[in-house]
Amino acid sequence: MRLIFLLLSLVAFPALAAEEMRVLLVLGGNNAPYLAFADTFLQNLPSGIRTEVIDKIENYSDKTSTADLVIAVGSPAAKRVSLSATTTPVLLAMVPRNAYEDEVKSRRAQNKTFSALYIDQPWSRQVELLRIAVPERRRVGVLYSESSRLDLRTLQGLLNTQGYSLFAKVLRSPDTLFTDMEEVLDHCDILLATPDNLIYGPNTIRNILLSSYRHGIPLVGFSQPYVKAGALYSLFATPEQLASQAAAITSGFAKSRTLPDPQYSRQYSIDINQDVARAMNIRIRAAESLKMLLEEMQVKP
Repeated sequence: MRLIFLLLSLVAFPALAAEEMRVLLVLGGNNAPYLAFADTFLQNLPSGIRTEVIDKIENYSDKTSTADLVIAVGSPAAKRVSLSATTTPVLLAMVPRNAYEDEVKSRRAQNKTFSALYIDQPWSRQVELLRIAVPERRRVGVLYSESSRLDLRTLQGLLNTQGYSLFAKVLRSPDTLFTDMEEVLDHCDILLATPDNLIYGPNTIRNILLSSYRHGIPLVGFSQPYVKAGALYSLFATPEQLASQAAAITSGFAKSRTLPDPQYSRQYSIDINQDVARAMNIRIRAAESLKMLLEEMQVKP
């Protein structure tokens, strides 16, 4: 009788018979964005998935990991995990697309399974928001570094379709940053910032914003802090939004044991600095209205 009950239990609750899936979550730091990602990720995971969290990347070691899936959150964690000798499937989350592509090169030779959840926004979404947010600004400026490997061809094509022009300049060197930026500002009426640490770093963003303000050129950012610093608006995914999607990817992996193709965030947020808009005499809709319009367009990455 006991054997029959046990067999029936295994049929009725197959998850109990299977080995519990193990996930190793490696955070690029222990500051607020990483902790917010970890909290949301854990809250959205189904039962039956055991997660270990490492909030100091120096504590990560492929030799001690027995996980079925490693999730590296942020560029520092992505680099650490990618350079390791682990053969465990890896999801690089909250990383720029160019950072992921850097890691692809190092991992492809090692025959490892990997995918990514990008922190940056797809050009299609950015261009559509540009069109509905500031339709009178038609000349887009971009300053970028060679290492960012910006996909200018796609951006140019999307802008041309909407009747925009693009002035893109490559940074000659860190010493010429502000000279190069002045040239871009002389040829545009809106400046599009990208996640490029050689240009938009904590030591440079204040002076870039001051320069753009003096020229009367609004800057479009890629994170909420940029709006607080003086960007006109930003289109971005929050750590919580990215974590929810990472949890869904993890749930799918638990069933199929395969990772999906690299992807952009399905959810996103818009933040606007109305003080900057008023100072530059720019009429712009509220963030909620812009997001509703953008969602109605059903823009696909």
